[in-house]
Amino acid sequence: MSEFADKVFLVTGGSRGIGQAVTIALIERGAAVAACGRRAEALEALRRSLPGDRLLAVRADVSSPGDLSEFHRAAVERFGRIDGVVNSAGSAVVGPLLEAPDEEVVFHFHARVLACIRLCRLAVPTMKATGGGSIVHIAGAAGVDPTPGLGIAGVPADVAEAVLFFLSPRSAMITGSSVTPDGGSLIRRLRG
Repeated sequence: MSEFADKVFLVTGGSRGIGQAVTIALIERGAAVAACGRRAEALEALRRSLPGDRLLAVRADVSSPGDLSEFHRAAVERFGRIDGVVNSAGSAVVGPLLEAPDEEVVFHFHARVLACIRLCRLAVPTMKATGGGSIVHIAGAAGVDPTPGLGIAGVPADVAEAVLFFLSPRSAMITGSSVTPDGGSLIRRLRG
C-alpha cells in the first residue's frame, strides 16, 4: 500500500507543467487530488486522462482570493480532509526586473507569493483538524540565481518526485528547506 493512499492534496497550477506532473504522480500512488488552474480545457483534458474519481479539477485563478476560497471549499466538500498543499501555480517576470511594468510585478507577486499565503491560511486549519500535513512551494532556480531569460532545466516528472518526497512521512524531520532538482544547471551557471 502506498504512503499516499487515502491522502488528499491540493495542487495549484495542477493542469500544466510541474503541477500536472505532481498531480499525476500523486494519483498514480493512490492519493486524491484537488487541482486548480486557469484554463478549463487543460483541466478537462487532465481529468479525462486519469482513471477513477480521485481528481477534482477546479477552474481557479490563484491571484483571486475568492477563487482560492472556492477551491479549498470544493476540495473539503468532496474529500473531507486535506493532507498537503503544493503551490505550483504562477510564472515569472521574463526579462530585466528593473524594466518590468508595475502591473506585471504585482501580478506575479500575487500569483507566486500572496496566493501561497492565502491558500495556507485556508488549508492549515483543515490539515490541523485531521492530524497535520505538508506544504511544498514550487519556485524556479531563478529565485536563487536570476538570469536573463529564466530558462528552466528539470523535467517536470523529476521535480514531482522531489515534491512527493516532501509530502511523504519520510521527510517529517525536514522543515524550511530549499531543494533545487534541476540536474545541476544552477550550479553550472553559478560556476560560470
